[in-house]
Order: sequence, then C-alpha cells, then structure tokens
Amino acid sequence: MCGIVGILKREGSPPPQEAGLRGILCMIRHCGSDQFGIYLYECVGLGHGRLSIIDLGGAGTRAIS
Repeated sequence: MCGIVGILKREGSPPPQEAGLRGILCMIRHCGSDQFGIYLYECVGLGHGRLSIIDLGGAGTRAIS
C-alpha cells in the first residue's frame, strides 16, 4: 500500500527533521511499502511510501471479454 505523511511547523519553530519523517514512515512500513522518499522545505516535511507491484503470473495482462 502507498502512503503519504507530513509535518508542518509554525513560523519561528525549528524546521522538520528528516529523522522525524523517517520515524513516521517506519510506522507505515507494515503496509508493504518498499520504496520511500522524503522532501524537506522550510517549515514543511513530506514523506511517501510506495509499493511496487510485480505481476509474475501475467494475470494483469488478460483481456476481459
């Protein structure tokens, strides 16, 4: 499952830290996410988890008649 997390700080507060976002992303890791990304800019920190789906059986390519 994919997921998006975020931290928004008020002006004058310390900016969000990467370690904080990594901690939140660890909480959604049980959903099966296998790739993660983090974006930090001033008072905003965003993170995402992405699940890659690999169809080994070819079922995703069958046409429905």
